[in-house]
Amino acid sequence: GVSALRPPPLPQLPLWHLFLKFVREHKVAQLERSAARAQLVPALELLLEAVGADPSAGPLWTEYVSLTAAAEAGAEADGALVSAAELSATRKAYQAALTSCAAGLDGLLREYEAWETRTSGSQAKAMMHDTLEKAAAARKASRERLALYAPLRAAAAVAHGHFPPGVATPRLLAAWRKLWAYEASNAQRLDPPKLAARMRFA
Repeated sequence: GVSALRPPPLPQLPLWHLFLKFVREHKVAQLERSAARAQLVPALELLLEAVGADPSAGPLWTEYVSLTAAAEAGAEADGALVSAAELSATRKAYQAALTSCAAGLDGLLREYEAWETRTSGSQAKAMMHDTLEKAAAARKASRERLALYAPLRAAAAVAHGHFPPGVATPRLLAAWRKLWAYEASNAQRLDPPKLAARMRFA
């Protein structure tokens, strides 16, 4: 399985992009669609566990939701009843993505609202309430984090090639301190375990 191929648990998005590329090219390229999905979903879950908190992980969350929802769509296309487990998996995928703080998920939010309305009928508004509140906080936090990441990445790029590995410039340290202070403020209103995980990621 793909779990045997997982990279070290480093929060580096480019490293995990290479992992996913390897899985696509060497593990699923020749597989039938449902079998490929069965390999890709666990691979994306490993990836998102490590770097899903990165503001730039939006396209990966979108792909994860699409692949998870495909099992439900496949059952509907075949005229079969969609299982409660498939509905639950799709809902959990949407909720995890929309509360992740990744940027660029406005389209996915509209998709979730349409899916929940179609799936839950008169109960949809109640089913969505908590998720929509958390998604609004996550969207706001994603914009704020992107603004904090930009100078950090710019400072790191300037430092690259000019300083020995492990030596940070004052500008880079200042950028990190601003990010850490922001995370410590808990603008996203996370519960304590999730806040601790967010701080570790930062």
